[in-house]
Amino acid sequence: MSTELPAELNSTATETGLPQPDPALEAWSRRINQSHGRTAASIVETGRRLVQAKAELGHGRWGLLFERRRLRLGQRRAEMLREIVRSPELLRD
Repeated sequence: MSTELPAELNSTATETGLPQPDPALEAWSRRINQSHGRTAASIVETGRRLVQAKAELGHGRWGLLFERRRLRLGQRRAEMLREIVRSPELLRD
């Protein structure tokens, strides 16, 4: 199985040597960046909601969220998401 790009996707320069926009590269960049932005926003929003839930529910009731698969994530992942929103250095661009 070849991993080489077709010649038309691999070429980004014209006869003058100036780089030209590659439609395929531009399209994939746009798609990936859009999904990445939504994913990052979802991670931050989920982390914020988890921080708020733990503060409101308290330690004893917090654990009940993870019983009977109430959430689609485990307690360890929830703690990791909470850590992200509590760490400003992780949210910097």
